[in-house]
Amino acid sequence: MAEKLTGQLEMLEEEEERITELGGLQLTNKRLAHTGKVARGSVTSAAMIGDVDSATMQKRRASPALIVIGVILVIIGIAMSEQYYTREYSWVPVLVGVIMVGLFFLLRKRIAQFTIAGMDWLSISTRKLGSQEKIAEFVNKFFELKDRLSKG
Repeated sequence: MAEKLTGQLEMLEEEEERITELGGLQLTNKRLAHTGKVARGSVTSAAMIGDVDSATMQKRRASPALIVIGVILVIIGIAMSEQYYTREYSWVPVLVGVIMVGLFFLLRKRIAQFTIAGMDWLSISTRKLGSQEKIAEFVNKFFELKDRLSKG
């Protein structure tokens, strides 16, 4: 077979060569592969270049449950302040609720997303991949290769 890679795709197929690598993503002249870590090992997924439809970069917010629970805690804290016997501790749920609402607006993560047949195939945090420029360069190489393969 071909060269051994840095722990990602164990072996390349015949006539397959590595084009570029970025974080856990690897681009060969035939496949796009990703290797990620799970609880007790690693997982590798790969797709033929012609099967991948799109690559996008998105910002995702925290779960809406964070803001809902935060608002409920604020309401509970305000209601507790109306009760004489719990007035001294009513600030606790209000504080926790305000922090949760604040986190909803502050926590955002950038992801790179690849789709196959319109379905989400791979979503990976851009923190694991590097700078936005490197990601854009990787995606450009991917689509240049995809165009070359579809024409030839």
